[in-house]
Amino acid sequence: MNPQTPKYKTALLIWVAVFPTVLLRSSLLAQLPFALPRVASTFVVTAIAIPVVVYILLPGLMRLTGVRSTP
Repeated sequence: MNPQTPKYKTALLIWVAVFPTVLLRSSLLAQLPFALPRVASTFVVTAIAIPVVVYILLPGLMRLTGVRSTP
């Protein structure tokens, strides 16, 4: 029997990982000497942020908090 983690805990961990990552990337992108169109800017931010969150931040947060991934 596999105890499932409540969805609100998983959602909270995802938000804790995604929010600062997107904020940081957006801030760094805003410092460029040229402006990107909004769609291009959003694409760049998410193309960098999602792999960082999925492969680095979220697994670390899950280990730290003891939240288990559900199959």
